[in-house]
Amino acid sequence: MELRSLIPRVLTTKRQNMHTLATGWGAYTADIEEFAGANGTMRLLYLPHLSTWSLFTSLMCASQMRAIMTEACIDL
Repeated sequence: MELRSLIPRVLTTKRQNMHTLATGWGAYTADIEEFAGANGTMRLLYLPHLSTWSLFTSLMCASQMRAIMTEACIDL
């Protein structure tokens, strides 16, 4: 979905939950915010800057990133 089409939907939602999860890369975390509104539920995933941290390719992050992506993509 294009970012442009998300903006009106986001403006009519309320944040319901926020989860903070370990990434496996030191003290860095990922946050998942869940929003609910008339158009259903949306999730926003915040990750550390990917050009700096090798979260998707590091063996020490593999299980944590799998869990983060699973939670962020529930019901997709």
